[in-house]
Amino acid sequence: MFIHALNNKRAAMKTTHLFIIVPFALALVGCAGIKAQTDYDDTVDFGAYRSYSYMERPTEGVLAGNDLVINRIERAVDRQLGANGYQKMETGSPDFYVVYHAALEERITATTIDQWGYGWRHWGRWGGRSEVLVETYEEGTLIIDVVDASTKELVWRGQVHGRVQEDRERSEQGLDKAVAIILEAFPPPPGS
Repeated sequence: MFIHALNNKRAAMKTTHLFIIVPFALALVGCAGIKAQTDYDDTVDFGAYRSYSYMERPTEGVLAGNDLVINRIERAVDRQLGANGYQKMETGSPDFYVVYHAALEERITATTIDQWGYGWRHWGRWGGRSEVLVETYEEGTLIIDVVDASTKELVWRGQVHGRVQEDRERSEQGLDKAVAIILEAFPPPPGS
């Protein structure tokens, strides 16, 4: 019973932590070293796609009800797709829909630093001490899906993972970079 109550308390704390961090998060730090992972249906003619719209706003997960971050993601997607010649449709039937998801996970790293030295008395190396540095951080995952409008089937997915930035200004810049890295791979080259 005690363990169950402890697990419930931990889950509640994690949920509370996510609500605090999400408005300023989801910008992946150090995007220069991050590569997008993509997958797609190689039978789809991506060259026929000209227009897009958003299928729906997230109703679950870390983005649910977080209009600040949702608006940042959509602005970044709109900039990137617009720069690549795609037209956003507010009404009517687009060629494809964009759906996005995000997740946060707490990570822990530990680094051991060994300290050695040389002593006058022993004319040689003497043992030192070790120090362990422990760091916790949030790792974010941003996923962008492309769904064919006529079939409602997922035809392309891109995602990046990285450390989350909590500063609002740097968060928005990092989010722009993360979206750009993902959408650099869309559409996939013909015949690949």
